Amino acid sequence: MQHTQAWYRRTSAWVLAVLMLMSIGIVVGILAPSKSIAQNRVYVVEARGDATVFSAYPHRNFGERPRLVVDAYSGNSRVYMSFAIPATSLIIDQATLVLDTKGSASRMNVLRTSPGWDEHGITRTNAPAGWRHIGSIGRSRAQRVGLDVTRFVTGSASTLSLVLVSHSGRTAIASSESGHGPKIKIHGHNASNTPTPTVSWDPSISPSSTPTSDPTPSATTDGRGFLTHCAVSHFAQVDPIVSPGHVSMHEHEFFGNTTTTANSTYDSMIAGTTTCDALADTAGYWVPTLLDPEGNVVSTGVVKVYYRDGGATSVTAFPPDLRMISHTASWFCGAGGEGTAEPQDCGAKPVRVRVYFPNCWDGVHLDSPDHMSHMTFDRGRDCTGVPVPAVLLNVVYPVNDGTAYTLSSGPPSTMHADFWNTWQQDGLQALVDRCINGSVTCGRIEGGP
Repeated sequence: MQHTQAWYRRTSAWVLAVLMLMSIGIVVGILAPSKSIAQNRVYVVEARGDATVFSAYPHRNFGERPRLVVDAYSGNSRVYMSFAIPATSLIIDQATLVLDTKGSASRMNVLRTSPGWDEHGITRTNAPAGWRHIGSIGRSRAQRVGLDVTRFVTGSASTLSLVLVSHSGRTAIASSESGHGPKIKIHGHNASNTPTPTVSWDPSISPSSTPTSDPTPSATTDGRGFLTHCAVSHFAQVDPIVSPGHVSMHEHEFFGNTTTTANSTYDSMIAGTTTCDALADTAGYWVPTLLDPEGNVVSTGVVKVYYRDGGATSVTAFPPDLRMISHTASWFCGAGGEGTAEPQDCGAKPVRVRVYFPNCWDGVHLDSPDHMSHMTFDRGRDCTGVPVPAVLLNVVYPVNDGTAYTLSSGPPSTMHADFWNTWQQDGLQALVDRCINGSVTCGRIEGGP
């Protein structure tokens, strides 16, 4: 009996202690401030209001429909959406407007607008006009499209109000009433931590240091090698290296292979045609789209692609299906001068950007999770892997003053390029053998090898 009483007293004491701790926890939970958003590294802000307004129905409200429609058949409709961005102590790495589409998405212009409207009262007669073009979105068959809006998410509490205007046709978008409405996905990190990885969405927008001079002088117009001119093929919001089968976060300008899509495969690419003068060059090259101060697309026209020795005695042709991304880029005025991180006012000279690809392959992997770490810039005899051609994209824009221009990926410092080796392999091998390893400067290649 005594043992039973002792056991009971001990058990009661433990239960009482647990109850006291729970009570303290509840009180602390009540008195303490709510959990700060800064303790998270990724969070989503859903639209607090969204609506479609129609020219054909200037006094009616369409704020409670399960879908939003840009350029509806009934006449020139626009879509409005508003986001209450909370305050946070996070350092913002990336913020992306994400829209779920119903069917294919036509190209839409995204404008910032005044936030003083209500979802249940907005009509075409009282809807605010868009006053700042911030980018374009859409032109995709994917069911989700995105646009970088990082520059509008500063960490302070704010309201971001946007309007979508048709650029090329009708697009239906899921509304908040459907449960899959517009949202802004925000990545951030605490000041003491490293930046939030953004690989799950699109790592190719991450800025990197920009050299002020060529990192590989022999990879320009000097040294052994060859070059080809490739015209613009198309624009699309896809990136088959970073986001195969899906929409990418921003639009790209494609050169070379004319069949490059989100669903491209090596077999489909080598069966495609090319815009390059070197007919065997069915490789895929792409860069972010350049946008003028009003947000209009600027086409480059032609890109010059150089293949050089990179300082190596001999190189190995890229293996079939090798893929890589480079963020190493410099902006120039005209044909010479020092490179800068941002395009300048070049006077009478055109704005130009060079993107340099690494030329030392690890000899094993055709790609890597970040699409870069299987390649290095260990040049020439310092390459501890397999020396491959040093590729340079030389992109000249029909622009003289580039100071107010941006990229679809963000500011000009986010310039990067993707390369997918889908050359006709025999043609690439012949050019490498003759023009690089054969110590012959072949110059511009036109036609066959």
